[in-house]
Amino acid sequence: MTVPKTMIYLQKNGRKDDTIIMTPRGKYAMIEYRDSDEKGAYTFHLDEDNLPTYLNDMFLGLSRDVDPFRYIQVTPCTGPAILYNVSEMDCEFARDTLSAQISRSLFGGVTYNRFA
Repeated sequence: MTVPKTMIYLQKNGRKDDTIIMTPRGKYAMIEYRDSDEKGAYTFHLDEDNLPTYLNDMFLGLSRDVDPFRYIQVTPCTGPAILYNVSEMDCEFARDTLSAQISRSLFGGVTYNRFA
């Protein structure tokens, strides 16, 4: 069985820069952060209660960065990719919408079934 993953891509200058890979692991989500050089990754775990705070803080911080990314693309395993201008992460509704979509994709019991 393939484990569903939710991806966040941060883009500058029309190209993918940093990547965050989120994988459900029972009561936790494994978060893997890779910067643009991809020589390594930082990995940590968050439970369903702490994930929204992490996402909100990250999204808000991205919108206020002095050398900002231009786009944030969220690719949940539950639906199509969602692309925002990073400046839109200043909007609470946008942050809450993405956070809820990501939480559902990680803690909603999603499975992947390969067709024969």
